[in-house]
Amino acid sequence: SSLQTISASELGALQNLKPHPMEMMASFSIANLEQWDNNSVAFMPTIPFEYIHNSHSLDTFAWQLSQTLVMETINVGHPMMGFTIDIGNSSTNSNHYSSSSSGSNVTLAATIISCLLQAGFTYVTTESGKLMASLSSLRSMLPLVTLQSADPQGSGGMLTTEAPLPSATCKRLKDMPRIFRNKIKKQLSFRINSCNLSLAVQKLRGHHGSGECWVGERLEAVWECMRTHRQLVVFELWYGEELVAADFAHPIHGGKVYYVATRFSERSETVRQLQPGFMLALLE
Repeated sequence: SSLQTISASELGALQNLKPHPMEMMASFSIANLEQWDNNSVAFMPTIPFEYIHNSHSLDTFAWQLSQTLVMETINVGHPMMGFTIDIGNSSTNSNHYSSSSSGSNVTLAATIISCLLQAGFTYVTTESGKLMASLSSLRSMLPLVTLQSADPQGSGGMLTTEAPLPSATCKRLKDMPRIFRNKIKKQLSFRINSCNLSLAVQKLRGHHGSGECWVGERLEAVWECMRTHRQLVVFELWYGEELVAADFAHPIHGGKVYYVATRFSERSETVRQLQPGFMLALLE
């Protein structure tokens, strides 16, 4: 269709949907959920701290943002300052939600991430350690189990069917026997949380390049805490004694769903032709 000219009045109407800066700075309360306006857009909203431990409010807020959010990122805590991870050797935030008496808020950050994931949010951290929620309209999913549905014949039983794989995945899957026959020269092993987390993160940073990896020192400390409490699982693929791929995943809903926060695969010429990242996804 041809391009249409938008009048100044129409542009003004669109601009009016965007909240006023003072509204963005205003603090939230759980009572605000009842007065939510679905006719305006949410531009850099804030998830209040009181929502983190209130699953109903957090679920409701996620649903409302899915209808109005125009950017993926969402502040956590303070509308302007947000929430910054402090591992105890800096004075990043001064509000009473941020730090314990030791100056570290790593445990609190782990709790925030876990609650966000349970409500359907994802998360990201900045180079300075600022923790932000995210609610993307695009998600990638790989079913790892069979699907069950009610019998359409009305028998009262359940039908079990295999979840269909994307066509591109099926094509790559057909290459796996050839790769195993001709390329594999060392023992392949699939492991879970077997290596030091710092080694896996070091490999991750090497994969994404200097300055491009969003997993900094502070998030690594939070991950270490979460792994101790089984809130982070590192799925590993080893080629001989070399870690060649890893998925950094969070179990959700009792382990029925795993959210992969980020992943890496070895890019050296010898290993890359084995498709270690794809192979790891199949093993999971």
